[in-house]
Amino acid sequence: MKLYHGSYDKLADMTVRAGSMFNGMFFSDDKESAFGPGAEPRYYYSVDINDDEIADVNELAYEDLSVEAAHELWGDDVDTMIDIVCDEVAPWEADEEQSGVINRLFPGLEEWEMSYELQRQASLMAEKMGYKAVSLHDEHGTSYIVCPGTVMKEE
Repeated sequence: MKLYHGSYDKLADMTVRAGSMFNGMFFSDDKESAFGPGAEPRYYYSVDINDDEIADVNELAYEDLSVEAAHELWGDDVDTMIDIVCDEVAPWEADEEQSGVINRLFPGLEEWEMSYELQRQASLMAEKMGYKAVSLHDEHGTSYIVCPGTVMKEE
């Protein structure tokens, strides 16, 4: 699958890196949507990733490696965090148990920051399971977080 990333800036490093807020970079399967609504990027970048190397966040919990990867990430909170991440539970939709777990694991974050953190956690889980990207849902529809190490090319 060809995925696109739009940027105002020309990238010098063509390798996807883990950032301070996300594990990897956001991409779209639609070039026109790659930068978000109303924005006009100056540069587009793309990656080609086989479909079987892209995890669907909603399916991760059903794969054999999910519990091992989740345990490495979240310790004894595996079951609750798998539910949160794989069901894409927003912090403001979390029940009391889920809120307790995410606030304990990721203390001091505002709701919007927690929302980003949970997307980062989905990417970390997918990466631990050997995927190169994970599809998830956000305000742009289906977005893809491409994991670190993937090499982009300029469009």
